[in-house]
Amino acid sequence: MSDLSLPKSAYPRAYEEFDSSFINDSIEGDISLPHERFNPNQNETEDESTDSLVELIGNLNTLEDGSRKGSLSSGSKPMFIEPVSPKPRGYEFQLKTTKTKVYLTYPINSIEIDTYGKIEYEMSTREKSMVVIIPNSKGLSLNNQKLADAYSIRTGCVVALVDIYFNDPLSLEQELGKPVTDATWLGTFRRLSNGFTHNTTRHIWLQTHQIFGKHIEGTRFQGNTNFNIIKESIEELITTHGVENCILIGFSYGCNTVARINLELNVNHIHSEISEKIKGFVLVHPIKIPANIFDVLETSNKPTLGVFGQETDYISREELQHFQRHIEKNKQNKFIQLKTKKETPHGFSISGDYPPNKIGDLPKRTCELIVDWIIQKLNKYP
Repeated sequence: MSDLSLPKSAYPRAYEEFDSSFINDSIEGDISLPHERFNPNQNETEDESTDSLVELIGNLNTLEDGSRKGSLSSGSKPMFIEPVSPKPRGYEFQLKTTKTKVYLTYPINSIEIDTYGKIEYEMSTREKSMVVIIPNSKGLSLNNQKLADAYSIRTGCVVALVDIYFNDPLSLEQELGKPVTDATWLGTFRRLSNGFTHNTTRHIWLQTHQIFGKHIEGTRFQGNTNFNIIKESIEELITTHGVENCILIGFSYGCNTVARINLELNVNHIHSEISEKIKGFVLVHPIKIPANIFDVLETSNKPTLGVFGQETDYISREELQHFQRHIEKNKQNKFIQLKTKKETPHGFSISGDYPPNKIGDLPKRTCELIVDWIIQKLNKYP
Protein backbone atom coordinates (compact mmCIF):
# COMPACT_ATOMS: atom_id res chain seq x y z
CA MET A 1 0.00 0.00 0.00
CA SER A 2 1.41 3.40 -0.99
CA ASP A 3 0.34 6.83 0.11
CA LEU A 4 -0.12 9.60 -2.39
CA SER A 5 -0.40 13.08 -0.87
CA LEU A 6 -1.28 16.28 -2.60
CA PRO A 7 0.85 19.23 -1.45
CA LYS A 8 -0.93 21.79 0.72
CA SER A 9 0.57 24.71 -1.21
CA ALA A 10 -1.18 25.79 -4.39
CA TYR A 11 2.16 25.70 -6.16
CA PRO A 12 4.66 23.39 -4.40
CA ARG A 13 8.40 23.87 -4.81
CA ALA A 14 9.21 20.25 -5.63
CA TYR A 15 7.78 17.92 -8.29
CA GLU A 16 9.82 14.77 -7.87
CA GLU A 17 6.67 12.66 -8.16
CA PHE A 18 5.23 14.41 -11.17
CA ASP A 19 4.95 12.18 -14.23
CA SER A 20 4.59 14.19 -17.42
CA SER A 21 4.91 11.24 -19.77
CA PHE A 22 1.23 11.51 -20.69
CA ILE A 23 1.54 15.18 -21.62
CA ASN A 24 2.09 16.21 -25.20
CA ASP A 25 4.61 19.09 -25.09
CA SER A 26 3.25 20.50 -28.34
CA ILE A 27 -0.09 21.22 -26.69
CA GLU A 28 -0.65 24.90 -26.06
CA GLY A 29 -3.14 25.36 -23.29
CA ASP A 30 -3.65 24.81 -19.60
CA ILE A 31 -2.11 21.52 -18.49
CA SER A 32 -4.05 21.77 -15.24
CA LEU A 33 -7.27 21.01 -17.11
CA PRO A 34 -8.39 17.42 -17.78
CA HIS A 35 -6.43 15.86 -20.62
CA GLU A 36 -9.57 15.26 -22.66
CA ARG A 37 -9.95 19.05 -22.97
CA PHE A 38 -7.28 18.89 -25.67
CA ASN A 39 -8.94 16.06 -27.56
CA PRO A 40 -12.38 17.47 -28.40
CA ASN A 41 -12.89 15.06 -31.29
CA GLN A 42 -12.39 11.86 -29.34
CA ASN A 43 -15.35 9.50 -29.03
CA GLU A 44 -14.64 8.45 -25.47
CA THR A 45 -17.54 9.12 -23.11
CA GLU A 46 -17.17 10.93 -19.82
CA ASP A 47 -17.49 7.68 -17.86
CA GLU A 48 -14.87 5.95 -20.02
CA SER A 49 -12.53 8.90 -19.60
CA THR A 50 -12.94 8.76 -15.82
CA ASP A 51 -12.32 5.00 -15.82
CA SER A 52 -9.14 5.48 -17.85
CA LEU A 53 -7.85 8.08 -15.42
CA VAL A 54 -8.60 5.89 -12.42
CA GLU A 55 -6.87 2.96 -14.12
CA LEU A 56 -3.84 5.16 -14.79
CA ILE A 57 -3.28 6.38 -11.24
CA GLY A 58 -4.88 3.61 -9.21
CA ASN A 59 -8.01 3.61 -7.14
CA LEU A 60 -7.76 6.85 -5.19
CA ASN A 61 -9.90 7.75 -2.20
CA THR A 62 -10.19 11.38 -1.25
CA LEU A 63 -9.60 12.11 2.45
CA GLU A 64 -10.90 15.06 4.45
CA ASP A 65 -7.46 16.68 4.73
CA GLY A 66 -7.07 16.88 0.94
CA SER A 67 -4.55 14.04 0.67
CA ARG A 68 -5.27 11.00 -1.45
CA LYS A 69 -4.67 7.40 -0.58
CA GLY A 70 -4.94 4.33 -2.73
CA SER A 71 -3.28 1.20 -4.03
CA LEU A 72 -0.91 1.53 -6.97
CA SER A 73 0.28 -1.31 -9.12
CA SER A 74 3.58 -2.81 -7.96
CA GLY A 75 6.63 -1.06 -9.30
CA SER A 76 4.73 2.09 -10.33
CA LYS A 77 5.75 5.51 -9.02
CA PRO A 78 3.23 7.85 -7.39
CA MET A 79 2.17 10.61 -9.77
CA PHE A 80 1.54 14.18 -8.70
CA ILE A 81 -1.75 15.54 -10.02
CA GLU A 82 -1.79 19.31 -10.33
CA PRO A 83 -4.85 20.83 -8.66
CA VAL A 84 -7.37 22.11 -11.18
CA SER A 85 -7.26 25.90 -11.06
CA PRO A 86 -10.43 27.95 -11.46
CA LYS A 87 -11.73 29.09 -14.81
CA PRO A 88 -11.10 32.70 -15.86
CA ARG A 89 -13.66 34.88 -14.07
CA GLY A 90 -13.30 38.16 -15.98
CA TYR A 91 -14.90 39.10 -19.27
CA GLU A 92 -13.82 40.17 -22.73
CA PHE A 93 -14.96 43.32 -24.48
CA GLN A 94 -13.90 45.53 -27.34
CA LEU A 95 -12.75 49.12 -26.91
CA LYS A 96 -15.15 51.48 -28.65
CA THR A 97 -12.65 53.62 -30.57
CA THR A 98 -9.67 51.37 -31.38
CA LYS A 99 -11.69 48.10 -31.47
CA THR A 100 -8.91 46.39 -29.49
CA LYS A 101 -9.99 43.36 -27.47
CA VAL A 102 -9.45 43.48 -23.71
CA TYR A 103 -9.91 40.91 -20.95
CA LEU A 104 -10.94 42.74 -17.76
CA THR A 105 -10.96 41.20 -14.30
CA TYR A 106 -11.76 42.59 -10.85
CA PRO A 107 -10.35 41.72 -7.40
CA ILE A 108 -12.50 39.58 -5.10
CA ASN A 109 -12.24 38.73 -1.40
CA SER A 110 -12.37 34.96 -1.65
CA ILE A 111 -10.84 32.73 -4.29
CA GLU A 112 -10.58 29.12 -5.27
CA ILE A 113 -7.17 27.54 -5.36
CA ASP A 114 -4.97 28.76 -8.20
CA THR A 115 -1.40 28.10 -9.29
CA TYR A 116 0.23 31.33 -8.14
CA GLY A 117 0.59 30.50 -4.44
CA LYS A 118 -1.30 31.20 -1.25
CA ILE A 119 -2.27 34.70 -0.22
CA GLU A 120 -1.03 35.20 3.31
CA TYR A 121 -1.92 38.86 3.79
CA GLU A 122 -5.13 40.83 4.11
CA MET A 123 -6.44 41.76 0.70
CA SER A 124 -7.80 45.23 0.02
CA THR A 125 -9.30 46.78 -3.09
CA ARG A 126 -7.53 49.81 -4.59
CA GLU A 127 -10.00 52.20 -6.14
CA LYS A 128 -9.01 54.07 -9.32
CA SER A 129 -5.95 51.82 -9.73
CA MET A 130 -5.33 49.49 -12.64
CA VAL A 131 -2.68 47.02 -13.72
CA VAL A 132 -2.42 46.72 -17.50
CA ILE A 133 -0.83 43.49 -18.71
CA ILE A 134 0.71 43.35 -22.17
CA PRO A 135 0.87 39.59 -22.71
CA ASN A 136 3.34 37.30 -24.42
CA SER A 137 2.72 36.36 -28.04
CA LYS A 138 -0.19 34.09 -27.03
CA GLY A 139 -2.46 37.09 -26.55
CA LEU A 140 -5.73 36.49 -24.68
CA SER A 141 -5.01 32.81 -24.09
CA LEU A 142 -6.70 30.88 -21.27
CA ASN A 143 -3.51 30.91 -19.19
CA ASN A 144 -2.95 34.64 -19.74
CA GLN A 145 -6.50 35.31 -18.55
CA LYS A 146 -5.84 33.27 -15.40
CA LEU A 147 -2.61 35.22 -14.97
CA ALA A 148 -4.62 38.46 -15.02
CA ASP A 149 -7.03 37.01 -12.42
CA ALA A 150 -4.13 36.08 -10.14
CA TYR A 151 -2.56 39.56 -10.28
CA SER A 152 -5.93 41.24 -9.73
CA ILE A 153 -6.59 39.22 -6.58
CA ARG A 154 -3.13 39.86 -5.16
CA THR A 155 -2.78 43.58 -5.98
CA GLY A 156 -6.38 44.56 -5.25
CA CYS A 157 -6.50 46.32 -8.62
CA VAL A 158 -8.63 45.99 -11.71
CA VAL A 159 -6.43 44.20 -14.25
CA ALA A 160 -6.74 44.63 -18.01
CA LEU A 161 -5.15 42.14 -20.39
CA VAL A 162 -4.80 43.87 -23.77
CA ASP A 163 -4.74 41.94 -27.05
CA ILE A 164 -1.99 43.85 -28.83
CA TYR A 165 -1.80 41.12 -31.50
CA PHE A 166 -5.34 41.75 -32.76
CA ASN A 167 -6.53 38.15 -32.48
CA ASP A 168 -3.40 36.79 -34.18
CA PRO A 169 -1.47 34.91 -31.45
CA LEU A 170 1.65 32.82 -31.97
CA SER A 171 3.78 30.81 -29.57
CA LEU A 172 7.19 32.45 -30.03
CA GLU A 173 8.66 30.55 -27.10
CA GLN A 174 7.86 27.00 -28.23
CA GLU A 175 9.02 24.97 -31.18
CA LEU A 176 6.41 24.10 -33.79
CA GLY A 177 6.16 20.33 -33.65
CA LYS A 178 8.66 17.72 -32.45
CA PRO A 179 12.17 17.55 -33.91
CA VAL A 180 12.77 15.01 -36.66
CA THR A 181 15.44 12.50 -35.59
CA ASP A 182 15.42 10.31 -38.72
CA ALA A 183 19.02 10.14 -40.02
CA THR A 184 18.04 9.23 -43.63
CA TRP A 185 18.02 11.73 -46.49
CA LEU A 186 14.23 11.94 -46.14
CA GLY A 187 14.60 12.76 -42.44
CA THR A 188 17.17 15.44 -43.28
CA PHE A 189 14.80 16.95 -45.85
CA ARG A 190 11.92 16.95 -43.36
CA ARG A 191 14.08 18.52 -40.69
CA LEU A 192 15.21 21.33 -43.01
CA SER A 193 11.66 21.86 -44.27
CA ASN A 194 10.26 22.08 -40.74
CA GLY A 195 12.96 24.53 -39.73
CA PHE A 196 12.35 26.70 -42.80
CA THR A 197 8.58 26.74 -42.25
CA HIS A 198 9.00 27.49 -38.55
CA ASN A 199 11.44 30.35 -39.11
CA THR A 200 9.39 31.82 -41.96
CA THR A 201 6.19 31.79 -39.88
CA ARG A 202 7.98 33.43 -36.97
CA HIS A 203 9.65 36.04 -39.17
CA ILE A 204 6.37 37.05 -40.84
CA TRP A 205 4.59 37.27 -37.48
CA LEU A 206 7.35 39.44 -35.97
CA GLN A 207 7.29 41.77 -38.98
CA THR A 208 3.51 42.06 -38.72
CA HIS A 209 3.50 42.81 -34.98
CA GLN A 210 6.70 44.79 -34.51
CA ILE A 211 6.56 47.69 -32.05
CA PHE A 212 9.93 49.30 -32.60
CA GLY A 213 10.65 50.72 -36.02
CA LYS A 214 14.18 51.38 -37.23
CA HIS A 215 16.41 53.19 -34.73
CA ILE A 216 16.96 56.71 -36.07
CA GLU A 217 19.30 58.31 -33.58
CA GLY A 218 19.63 58.91 -29.86
CA THR A 219 16.31 58.02 -28.25
CA ARG A 220 14.31 58.16 -31.46
CA PHE A 221 12.83 55.12 -33.18
CA GLN A 222 10.81 55.12 -36.35
CA GLY A 223 7.09 55.14 -35.61
CA ASN A 224 4.72 52.44 -36.76
CA THR A 225 0.98 51.85 -36.91
CA ASN A 226 1.00 48.99 -34.37
CA PHE A 227 2.45 51.12 -31.61
CA ASN A 228 0.14 54.06 -32.34
CA ILE A 229 -2.97 51.86 -32.12
CA ILE A 230 -1.77 50.15 -28.93
CA LYS A 231 -0.90 53.46 -27.26
CA GLU A 232 -4.34 54.83 -28.15
CA SER A 233 -5.94 51.64 -26.81
CA ILE A 234 -4.20 51.97 -23.44
CA GLU A 235 -5.12 55.67 -23.30
CA GLU A 236 -8.77 54.84 -24.02
CA LEU A 237 -8.77 52.04 -21.44
CA ILE A 238 -7.30 54.17 -18.65
CA THR A 239 -9.38 57.27 -19.45
CA THR A 240 -12.78 55.57 -19.76
CA HIS A 241 -12.30 53.67 -16.48
CA GLY A 242 -11.33 56.77 -14.51
CA VAL A 243 -7.94 55.35 -13.56
CA GLU A 244 -5.57 57.61 -11.61
CA ASN A 245 -2.75 55.14 -10.85
CA CYS A 246 -1.61 52.55 -13.36
CA ILE A 247 1.19 50.00 -13.60
CA LEU A 248 2.13 48.43 -16.97
CA ILE A 249 3.50 44.88 -17.04
CA GLY A 250 4.99 43.27 -20.14
CA PHE A 251 5.60 39.53 -20.44
CA SER A 252 8.10 38.23 -22.99
CA TYR A 253 7.34 39.89 -26.37
CA GLY A 254 4.90 42.22 -24.61
CA CYS A 255 7.93 43.94 -23.03
CA ASN A 256 8.49 45.71 -26.35
CA THR A 257 5.24 47.64 -25.97
CA VAL A 258 5.86 48.50 -22.31
CA ALA A 259 9.42 49.66 -23.00
CA ARG A 260 8.36 51.84 -25.93
CA ILE A 261 5.53 53.48 -23.99
CA ASN A 262 8.04 54.28 -21.23
CA LEU A 263 10.46 55.64 -23.83
CA GLU A 264 7.97 57.87 -25.64
CA LEU A 265 6.15 59.23 -22.57
CA ASN A 266 9.02 59.64 -20.13
CA VAL A 267 12.13 60.11 -22.26
CA ASN A 268 10.91 61.70 -25.48
CA HIS A 269 8.02 63.34 -23.58
CA ILE A 270 5.38 63.06 -26.29
CA HIS A 271 2.05 64.47 -25.14
CA SER A 272 -0.38 61.97 -23.65
CA GLU A 273 -3.26 62.27 -21.19
CA ILE A 274 -2.00 59.21 -19.32
CA SER A 275 1.64 60.26 -18.80
CA GLU A 276 1.11 61.19 -15.15
CA LYS A 277 -1.25 58.30 -14.48
CA ILE A 278 1.28 55.56 -15.25
CA LYS A 279 3.34 55.15 -12.07
CA GLY A 280 5.71 52.36 -13.10
CA PHE A 281 6.69 49.65 -15.56
CA VAL A 282 7.49 45.94 -15.20
CA LEU A 283 9.44 43.91 -17.78
CA VAL A 284 9.40 40.13 -17.42
CA HIS A 285 12.11 38.26 -19.35
CA PRO A 286 11.90 40.17 -22.67
CA ILE A 287 12.15 38.51 -26.05
CA LYS A 288 13.14 40.17 -29.36
CA ILE A 289 13.63 43.56 -27.69
CA PRO A 290 16.16 46.05 -29.16
CA ALA A 291 19.50 45.71 -27.35
CA ASN A 292 19.90 49.47 -26.96
CA ILE A 293 16.46 50.17 -25.49
CA PHE A 294 17.72 49.98 -21.91
CA ASP A 295 20.48 52.49 -22.71
CA VAL A 296 17.92 55.16 -23.59
CA LEU A 297 15.59 54.30 -20.70
CA GLU A 298 18.23 55.30 -18.15
CA THR A 299 16.82 58.82 -18.02
CA SER A 300 13.16 57.80 -17.58
CA ASN A 301 11.49 59.57 -14.68
CA LYS A 302 9.32 56.53 -13.86
CA PRO A 303 10.54 53.40 -12.03
CA THR A 304 11.03 50.09 -13.84
CA LEU A 305 11.22 46.57 -12.40
CA GLY A 306 13.04 44.03 -14.55
CA VAL A 307 12.49 40.34 -13.73
CA PHE A 308 14.76 38.01 -15.66
CA GLY A 309 15.75 34.37 -15.71
CA GLN A 310 19.02 32.93 -16.99
CA GLU A 311 20.07 32.98 -20.63
CA THR A 312 17.92 31.09 -23.15
CA ASP A 313 17.84 30.68 -26.93
CA TYR A 314 16.17 34.09 -27.05
CA ILE A 315 18.35 36.10 -24.67
CA SER A 316 22.12 35.72 -24.20
CA ARG A 317 24.22 36.11 -21.07
CA GLU A 318 25.82 39.21 -22.58
CA GLU A 319 22.40 40.78 -23.17
CA LEU A 320 21.35 40.03 -19.60
CA GLN A 321 24.49 41.68 -18.24
CA HIS A 322 23.90 44.66 -20.53
CA PHE A 323 20.27 44.98 -19.40
CA GLN A 324 21.23 44.75 -15.73
CA ARG A 325 23.97 47.36 -16.06
CA HIS A 326 21.70 49.94 -17.68
CA ILE A 327 18.57 49.22 -15.63
CA GLU A 328 20.48 49.69 -12.37
CA LYS A 329 22.02 53.00 -13.50
CA ASN A 330 18.67 54.60 -12.68
CA LYS A 331 18.28 54.41 -8.88
CA GLN A 332 14.49 54.19 -9.18
CA ASN A 333 14.79 50.90 -11.03
CA LYS A 334 15.24 47.36 -9.76
CA PHE A 335 16.79 44.35 -11.53
CA ILE A 336 16.00 40.83 -10.30
CA GLN A 337 17.43 37.68 -11.83
CA LEU A 338 15.84 34.39 -10.82
CA LYS A 339 17.78 31.17 -10.67
CA THR A 340 16.58 28.92 -13.46
CA LYS A 341 17.88 25.71 -14.98
CA LYS A 342 19.43 25.54 -18.41
CA GLU A 343 16.39 23.79 -19.84
CA THR A 344 13.86 26.16 -18.23
CA PRO A 345 11.51 27.58 -20.91
CA HIS A 346 11.66 31.31 -21.64
CA GLY A 347 8.01 31.74 -20.63
CA PHE A 348 8.54 30.39 -17.11
CA SER A 349 6.48 33.12 -15.42
CA ILE A 350 3.09 31.94 -16.69
CA SER A 351 1.47 28.92 -15.12
CA GLY A 352 -0.11 26.32 -17.38
CA ASP A 353 1.89 26.89 -20.56
CA TYR A 354 4.41 24.21 -19.55
CA PRO A 355 4.31 21.11 -17.32
CA PRO A 356 5.19 21.89 -13.67
CA ASN A 357 8.29 19.70 -13.82
CA LYS A 358 9.73 22.20 -16.35
CA ILE A 359 8.99 25.46 -14.53
CA GLY A 360 8.53 24.40 -10.89
CA ASP A 361 7.34 27.29 -8.71
CA LEU A 362 8.72 30.05 -10.96
CA PRO A 363 5.23 31.48 -11.77
CA LYS A 364 4.56 31.81 -8.04
CA ARG A 365 7.94 33.37 -7.25
CA THR A 366 7.69 35.80 -10.17
CA CYS A 367 4.18 36.79 -9.13
CA GLU A 368 5.25 37.42 -5.52
CA LEU A 369 8.14 39.68 -6.58
CA ILE A 370 6.02 41.73 -8.97
CA VAL A 371 3.04 42.06 -6.61
CA ASP A 372 5.30 43.23 -3.74
CA TRP A 373 6.85 45.87 -6.01
CA ILE A 374 3.46 47.05 -7.31
CA ILE A 375 1.99 47.38 -3.82
CA GLN A 376 5.02 49.38 -2.67
CA LYS A 377 4.62 51.79 -5.58
CA LEU A 378 0.86 52.19 -5.31
CA ASN A 379 1.01 52.71 -1.52
CA LYS A 380 2.60 56.08 -2.26
CA TYR A 381 -0.64 57.29 -3.82
CA PRO A 382 -4.03 57.75 -2.12
